[in-house]
Amino acid sequence: MTVQEFFDKVSRVDFLYSMSDDPRSFAQGKARVAQVREEAESLGPVYTRIFNDRRAYMSSLVTGEDVAEPTLADYS
Repeated sequence: MTVQEFFDKVSRVDFLYSMSDDPRSFAQGKARVAQVREEAESLGPVYTRIFNDRRAYMSSLVTGEDVAEPTLADYS
């Protein structure tokens, strides 16, 4: 998988699953995040950084922290 393909994939992950009131959505979101994290770790450091940066950005939308949205250019 290319960096761009993985970046696009991570961009579609619902990192805010924990805010769901629906237990099924919560469980599915948690499983999906874990699956993509494992995939990132198996692909290498750049992929893990993409995952962690996107997770931090999405978290910042809730916490108000100043975290810039990652772009593909950040990883080339």
